[in-house]
Amino acid sequence: MFPYEVRKNVFDPELLQAVISDRPARSEDWQHFNNGPLEGGKWAKADNLPASAMKLAGQMAELGKVWGQELFGADDLIGSVYGGGYHSIEPGGVLGIHTDFNRAGGKYRRANMLCYLNKNWADEGGCLELHDDDGLVAEIVPELGTVALMESSDRAWHGHPKPAKRWRHSFAIYLFSDSPQEGATTMDKSTVFRDA
Repeated sequence: MFPYEVRKNVFDPELLQAVISDRPARSEDWQHFNNGPLEGGKWAKADNLPASAMKLAGQMAELGKVWGQELFGADDLIGSVYGGGYHSIEPGGVLGIHTDFNRAGGKYRRANMLCYLNKNWADEGGCLELHDDDGLVAEIVPELGTVALMESSDRAWHGHPKPAKRWRHSFAIYLFSDSPQEGATTMDKSTVFRDA
């Protein structure tokens, strides 16, 4: 199994409330994903973020460096909202089990970090699933204030394949370094869905 960490109530609740309140309305400046049964109903915004979101991103990057060092020995991690920022999944939307692209801007993607922004989550769907080669290993409820960090690699299978009945909101950053983890491919790789 790949390294991961999940903790609750890591960030100031007032900051998280500001990030929620300041979330821009969905419009043409949000990226919309609707790639059939494996990825659909996802909206993402990573540029022109409000000050509260940038403050959260900075705090996540600092914490991600500490957790990355503890979990998999990375000592040169740089946090970025590239590909991250606000993520909103429509009711019925899913993200199939997948591994992520491995490079951007000449650097290697080493970890994903998510902070969930959903109050009173009581939906049976929408949980983040972490898988190894044999199947489900962990299921993370996307409740407000829950933070998850996972190593990004060729074996870091994850997604939320069970649709929720409500909107699912999170804020994401990715952590990059100048070198890949030991044994990882150094060739550019895009997102790979397990059931594709």
